Amino acid sequence: KIIFVNGYLAQWDYKNIITVGIRLGETTWTEQFIRDYKKHLPPKDRENAFVYNLAAFYYSTKAYKKSLQLLHEVKFTDTSYHLGAKIIQLKSFYELEEDEPFYALIDAFKIYILRSKDISTYRKQANLNLIKFARRIYKFKEQRGLILPSAFPQKWESINRRLMKTENIANKAWLEDCLESLNKD
Repeated sequence: KIIFVNGYLAQWDYKNIITVGIRLGETTWTEQFIRDYKKHLPPKDRENAFVYNLAAFYYSTKAYKKSLQLLHEVKFTDTSYHLGAKIIQLKSFYELEEDEPFYALIDAFKIYILRSKDISTYRKQANLNLIKFARRIYKFKEQRGLILPSAFPQKWESINRRLMKTENIANKAWLEDCLESLNKD
């Protein structure tokens, strides 16, 4: 409780601890932390922080549908929640191969980013690059069976080269993993 302020755990500290737990692969500990420390969040932030972080946890455990269901309950009180929720949705639709929702979300997400006055220029560009490459990789994934086997390595390498050259991309490691998995299939 050393990081508590006025008897509460700040929602961003809660989120950061959960993110570290997820990245370390400590699923049992992380889920327990999410549930146990909910009661220590400030009342005004409690439910939203809990639901968002539980959705992020479910995504990390490949429970994509559970994650998507929970995200419907998140209130976008902050641009970080809004961006984070959209990214989790985008990644979940990609993994579930939900074509229509994936493309509809990309269009809506792009409009949100471009219209928002609360997102820094750097963050806007990073998320627009995420959208651009997610769309490109998803299209490549869809067309994979239509590409001549001899042309596949060139197309894959072209996307990979652009991805590696672009510096400001949100969730770049996830995009790299998606592209790499297409090369292994």
